Amino acid sequence: MKRYALLAGFLVLGCGLAPAPTLADQAAINAVIGKTWNFEQGKTKGQIFYGPSTVKATFGGATYDGTLRVKGDQICTSYPKLRKGKEACFTVSKSGKGYKTSNGGTLWQ
Repeated sequence: MKRYALLAGFLVLGCGLAPAPTLADQAAINAVIGKTWNFEQGKTKGQIFYGPSTVKATFGGATYDGTLRVKGDQICTSYPKLRKGKEACFTVSKSGKGYKTSNGGTLWQ
């Protein structure tokens, strides 16, 4: 019986909705979306446009179109030709150079 109570508690508490973004998170997301940015992530450098529901990244002589959605305090992108189309989500925060991403990227204009 204790096992079922523990499982039920996990399902209720552990699978809840993501917390609402803070004002700082939302401000960073709003500042990034709708603009073209220079980016650097690891050894990759290029330009990226974050639209309201689309994303376009140009690097290594190629352009990749994808989809974008905001999920809580994260920007989530997927590209049919990158990462086998799998979605990746990251947060953005203000930095001296522009914005940094939780997946190791830097954005600046």
